[in-house]
Amino acid sequence: MAHGAGILDYYLHKGLEDHGIRSGLVWAVEMENIYLQTSQNNNSIWAYESQAIEGHIEDVEPRELIRQDILVAGLPCTGDPKAWRSKNKLRFAEAHESAGTAFIG
Repeated sequence: MAHGAGILDYYLHKGLEDHGIRSGLVWAVEMENIYLQTSQNNNSIWAYESQAIEGHIEDVEPRELIRQDILVAGLPCTGDPKAWRSKNKLRFAEAHESAGTAFIG
C-alpha cells in the first residue's frame, strides 16, 4: 500500500533475505503510474506473479487481494516533496488535504 517506487518494500525483503528468510512481492498498490512503472522496471522484488494495482487504496476490494503474511504499508507521499509543501503552503506533509484519507473497512 502506497508502494511508490518500492523502496520500503525492497529494504524489507532485503532484510528478510539477509536473515535467511525467503520472501516475494505478492501485490503492490500505488496511485501514480510513473512510480509503479519505475518500481516494476528497476526493483528486483517483482516476480512474474506479483500483482500491480494502480489506483487509490480505498477503491481496492480487500477480498479480491491475494493473501500475504506481511503487509507493507508505506505512508503516502501526497504532500511530502519539499516543493509541494511550499506550493501548497503546508507546514508538514500530513497537512495535505488528501493525506491520511485512505481507510479499509
